[in-house]
Amino acid sequence: MPIFARAVLPVYEAAWLVAAAGWALFLAARRRTDWRRELQERLGGVAVRPAGASRSIWIHAVSVGELLSILPVIDAVKRGDRRAWILLTVSNDPAFELALRRANQADAVCRTPWDAAWCVRRALRRSRPDVLAIVECELWPNLILRAAESGARTVLVNARIYARDFGRYRLARALFRPILERVSAIRVQSDDDRRRFLSLGAPADRVRLGGNTKFDAAPATPTEDVVELVEEIRRGGGPIWVLASTHEPEERAILESAGELLRRRPDMRIVVAPRDVARGEAVARSARELGYAVRRRTETGERGPFSVFVLDSLGELARLTAVADVVFVGGSLVAKGGHNPIEAAAFAKPIVVGPHTFNFADVVAKFVECDAIRVVGDAIELCREVGSILDNPRLAEALGRRAREVVERERGASERYAEMLLERPPASAAA
Repeated sequence: MPIFARAVLPVYEAAWLVAAAGWALFLAARRRTDWRRELQERLGGVAVRPAGASRSIWIHAVSVGELLSILPVIDAVKRGDRRAWILLTVSNDPAFELALRRANQADAVCRTPWDAAWCVRRALRRSRPDVLAIVECELWPNLILRAAESGARTVLVNARIYARDFGRYRLARALFRPILERVSAIRVQSDDDRRRFLSLGAPADRVRLGGNTKFDAAPATPTEDVVELVEEIRRGGGPIWVLASTHEPEERAILESAGELLRRRPDMRIVVAPRDVARGEAVARSARELGYAVRRRTETGERGPFSVFVLDSLGELARLTAVADVVFVGGSLVAKGGHNPIEAAAFAKPIVVGPHTFNFADVVAKFVECDAIRVVGDAIELCREVGSILDNPRLAEALGRRAREVVERERGASERYAEMLLERPPASAAA
């Protein structure tokens, strides 16, 4: 390992030990029901590989987006080998709660151990993975280096490097290069991602195009409580416009510009789903200041008429998208880089985005090439475009149909990734 990396790792290790001590005190002070379990898992006390497993596959997905993208791969692995034991680790609370509900094919769901060497080594001793699969770009030095020491084959699946993060990675290239050299295979979402990994020093023969698993995610089926919610939103109303994964100040800019649209369609319902559900109260307050009648998903008590519905709950956006008449994908009117439009496309919905889609540039480009998405410059243009789509059912149907065709064409990455995870290395490599 280069001298620079050898010098930096002890400092990194010391920083993690200090952070872990502080985090442990924080967890104990919170006194949540499962704080002891979380602390144990953070210290490396993950689930133990059972004796009868044909193989152990440790999959790490840091947050909700990565978790949702890897679920089709987990399903495909289980179809390929029912006796494979899958440990799924996630880093934050929303992802953990969602994994417990949605990752039915994972044999164990745990929090990710802290990236201190002794925590990682303990987790590796307990799970004894044949394969460590890291989703997208979680380049934790100790996790990757210690997994390689243990003999596990480490792979990056659905790998990507956001354009906004690439500069920071380049600054630490001297550290990341020896880490990437310990990775057996890197399967990227796009050619741009391949070039970025190569620029960081990843061996060229290990970086290949694998595709994007988000195209494989099955559209969510509305549950009974969500069906009731949809009926409540639609009652006495007209079309539903979903503003998905919005950021401040997108909601206010859109609602300020939507006056003419609502005057022409006073029965329309606008569903606002902020990316951070904790902002629900602030979004609702802002809408009321603009004169809108507002309902929040988490509100209790008497319920009157409304034109704006704030979805400030987790795990329900996909199901509401399924019944939308038009969808705006947020984070794109402001310079956040946008969010994933694939889910709405899978439901054959007409989709509109703003000009800032650099986080999903390759995905959006696929839809633009097929005239399956509308890109607007600002909130005023957005409201005009939504009005045109709602006024023209044939246009709405055509946009949605072409969007779903793109999704169908791009599917298949999950099966390819599952085959890679189930590969047994040649005897010479194993030796």
